[in-house]
Amino acid sequence: MGTQVMTLQNPHFAGTTCGAILEFEVVFENTDAREVVVSLRGQEWKVTDEHNQPYEAFFWQGTKPTDCNLIAPLATLDKPALAAREKYQVGLQVRGKLADNVNRFQFIVTKAGRITDAKWEITVPR
Repeated sequence: MGTQVMTLQNPHFAGTTCGAILEFEVVFENTDAREVVVSLRGQEWKVTDEHNQPYEAFFWQGTKPTDCNLIAPLATLDKPALAAREKYQVGLQVRGKLADNVNRFQFIVTKAGRITDAKWEITVPR
């Protein structure tokens, strides 16, 4: 039986478009030789800081759009299944005002296929 893997890649700060303060990519991979139901829903993913303050998050697929209107709210992300050996990649953009006392962001995934209650920490470069 295959495995589902979720990775966070290429975080960078001070995005200059759309008021972004952080951008990164998320890759969800089905390593099984058959299709698998995953129910990837953006409403089950969130970005907060270490003070549990939530931030607005948006996503895109493929190349980052130059038009901010083409970057969709994270809550609208909905992918029901992954094909055999499929890698599904989205870019995420975090917007808001970064408080002076924020040192870390947390990307929290309540559920993504078989992956539950996962958390990544991204240190703010100061």
